[in-house]
Amino acid sequence: MIVGARSAGPKILGFIDVSKNRPSGGQRRDGARGGKPGEAAKPSEAAKPSEPVKPSGGPAPAVELVDGDRPQGRASARKAREVKQARRLPGRKPVRGDGRPTGSGTAEMSAEKKRVRVDEAISVGELAKQMGVKAPKVIRALYGMGIRKVTVNSTIDVETAELVANEFGYRVEDVSFDESELIDDEGDEVQGEPRAPVIAVLGHVDHGKTTLLDRLRRANVAGGEAGGITQHVGAYRVETIAGPMVFVDTPGHSAFSAMRERGANLTDIAIVIIAANDGIMPTTIEALDKVKQAEVELIIAANKVDLPDANLPRLERQLMEQGILTETYGGDVPLVPISAKHGQGIDTLLEQIGVRAELLDLRANPEGRAIGAVLESRIDRGRGVIATVLVQNGTLERGDIVVAGESSGRVSALVPTGMASLEPEERRGEDEPKDKKKDKKKDKPAPKAKPTQLERTGPSTVVDVVGFDEPPPVGAPFNVVEDDKAAKLLVNHRREQRKRREGALSGAPSFADRLAAERRAELPTLALVVRADVQGSLEAIEQIIEGVRSSKIHTKVISTGVGAITEGDVKLAASARQSGTNVRPAIFGFGVKAAGKVATLADSESIPICSSKIIYELGEQLQKLMLDQLEPTYVEHPIGRAEVRKTFPTSHGVVCGCRVVSGKITRTAGVRVIRGGEIVKHGKIASLRIVDRDVREVLDGHECGVLVADFEGAREGDLIEAYELEAIPPTL
Repeated sequence: MIVGARSAGPKILGFIDVSKNRPSGGQRRDGARGGKPGEAAKPSEAAKPSEPVKPSGGPAPAVELVDGDRPQGRASARKAREVKQARRLPGRKPVRGDGRPTGSGTAEMSAEKKRVRVDEAISVGELAKQMGVKAPKVIRALYGMGIRKVTVNSTIDVETAELVANEFGYRVEDVSFDESELIDDEGDEVQGEPRAPVIAVLGHVDHGKTTLLDRLRRANVAGGEAGGITQHVGAYRVETIAGPMVFVDTPGHSAFSAMRERGANLTDIAIVIIAANDGIMPTTIEALDKVKQAEVELIIAANKVDLPDANLPRLERQLMEQGILTETYGGDVPLVPISAKHGQGIDTLLEQIGVRAELLDLRANPEGRAIGAVLESRIDRGRGVIATVLVQNGTLERGDIVVAGESSGRVSALVPTGMASLEPEERRGEDEPKDKKKDKKKDKPAPKAKPTQLERTGPSTVVDVVGFDEPPPVGAPFNVVEDDKAAKLLVNHRREQRKRREGALSGAPSFADRLAAERRAELPTLALVVRADVQGSLEAIEQIIEGVRSSKIHTKVISTGVGAITEGDVKLAASARQSGTNVRPAIFGFGVKAAGKVATLADSESIPICSSKIIYELGEQLQKLMLDQLEPTYVEHPIGRAEVRKTFPTSHGVVCGCRVVSGKITRTAGVRVIRGGEIVKHGKIASLRIVDRDVREVLDGHECGVLVADFEGAREGDLIEAYELEAIPPTL
């Protein structure tokens, strides 16, 4: 038996089987080793309390004592002996009780081990864990860099993590996904073949951009646009006297600023069309700024020079005010007078484009996988997702696997855009006999011709690609990859990258943020579901919604998408009511209509659907819808007073016998009962009579009987003041 002494008294800690270890006849029972009979064991030879009791000739006990107080297993005891032995050996570093060297652990680490692995972004807690420091120290370092609202769960990007790691003596190793392993680079353009120039046509609304392209293509696109203005990006390859050219037509409305910027960045030459009679407009100044930022060749086309009020000298002075010097005044920017409607100066403009393209020596490599950019995307009910792309390098073929943003798919069809030359409307049928024209009216409309499909297309071409799984973002680069596996890897990586980017530095909101959120919660909120015909129009709609702001109502876009308005959109809008009592949902559509029974479902859910084909009408509809959600303000206008001379209790209430002392009392007016200078009742007039006749009003000096609704406490001497409320419409 092993007995351990504790403060509470002796306690049995274990038992040892000694039946097999009894001393023989020649052995002493007093535990002495080799001593004479009768001699006690020396203190130094006695078993120490901290050492285990080992009977001779038998197995070691299963329980050992440490400091005579606590039981310890064999492994723990062996560890303690190793620590003791390490302390006695010379030339070794001092160790702690747990066997680790004393001193700073990071200071003794090798340079290879002092590194942090970061994949696109990393949380503050994970960064602190990899460096072996406390998270508050990392947060303190971020605060020193001016980054606030950071918690342990906040994520930071690679650059920020590198700055923090350097303060702690670590280096960052970026282990993020490398997309260049799956996609080809742009190739060697110097050794490539000559390609057609890509020209962007920019300018103000109704200055003749689309009319110019119609003249070049012999088409009538402007006549088919709603409202007579361009609202979509159009791209066409045109065979001209100066060779093939690719024109990109951009909308001129202020809401399409992002489209104009993409058009300037994707092209080699920019043509800014300015009406000679109007001069430079705000959108023209914006277009000129986009061209300067993109650093592309600039050509000014002065349109409508055939009008009597055209003024080219004034236009050139306005251009000089914007820092653009034309060739007339010794500059390097050509100004070409044209009339897009009548074709005047078109050949001169094409020659200028050809000269600029020749000086640029534009080349592209047709070999290898295709690389380009997405100009527009939409959903077609018959063919699915269609993306209009500009091929910049390589060759795009049917069956290729393409990736654009987070969208991917196999190319099932390649349809050229703007290749078919159509005659202008005013020239159609001029040479046909009248009887044939009448026969055409009687005949049924001819079915639409199937679009021409291509097997492959090279650089500087614009095609519609069919086969994407979802509409790709406008302006995103597209690449051809090897197979479906590579496409999935790219898409999954980009989605994960977007989620990390959205969560970067998403710390806890500050007190000011919470206070602002509470104030917004008190305001009525207009929850919008936005649907558009093409992806590029969504940006314009969001810009319009962002521009219509008010301190009285809050607008919030809960969903955006391309395609017709469906029943799922109505259900999504209806579910927004659950987020608060002040939330009012609505659906906005641009160039799309409600499909099937959607309108009926929306009416039953009391959800308004605002749809339009003209971009500026959406802003007007949004303002009207926001005003409908606001309550009007009321202003009181006193109209008269009456003094209570007598009260008459009846079964309907207390009738006040009154005399009008000023103004008049009307049946529809609101009243307040005043007693001793204090208001005792606000209410309505339930009955107004003179003797036994109901009247609409009682004038000054006449007596009447007034019954105030839900008021039986009238007394003699009270004053009844009548007033009318004027409703003032709300404003944003």
